[in-house]
Amino acid sequence: MPGSYRRLLSDDEFKLCRDTGRFVTLKDVSCDLETVKRRVALSGDSGFAIVNANAAIAAAAMRAGSKGFSGVFTNIHPDLYAWLYTHASDDSELRRELEIFLALAAMAEPMGYPGLAKVWHKRLGTFESVHSRVTDYDIAERHWAVMDLLDHIQQGTAGFRDRIKQVS
Repeated sequence: MPGSYRRLLSDDEFKLCRDTGRFVTLKDVSCDLETVKRRVALSGDSGFAIVNANAAIAAAAMRAGSKGFSGVFTNIHPDLYAWLYTHASDDSELRRELEIFLALAAMAEPMGYPGLAKVWHKRLGTFESVHSRVTDYDIAERHWAVMDLLDHIQQGTAGFRDRIKQVS
């Protein structure tokens, strides 16, 4: 998410949103596990869900009560985040390795998001164009080796999908 649009609620603003009953979900962009934990506690049994948007703390936030993940890389491998959500508390090698892979893969976000996701989807055939009003430059020209990085992310994603199928 572009930094200029990052707005963090104070605890009082959070409580106001919770108490109105008009909101069901807050996409938490604090990138801070302690903030996520505090907000989960503040939401209590109100029905106001906290959904973390930072891949580096995704699994820990899920274990702390975040109701999922809503970060940039849900454009790339939403199924892996869904599996992680279901298995966030598992003490398995697969869960630990996936948690690390997802956090490291998301480090590509600064390399031209949302253009990066559009390139991914063009490769998949779900988009015809990589045009973006936000990323108005060629990401491969500006970010050296980004296409190679996407290849690695694609291989890692496929590998984890295969491993998950084997245990399912």
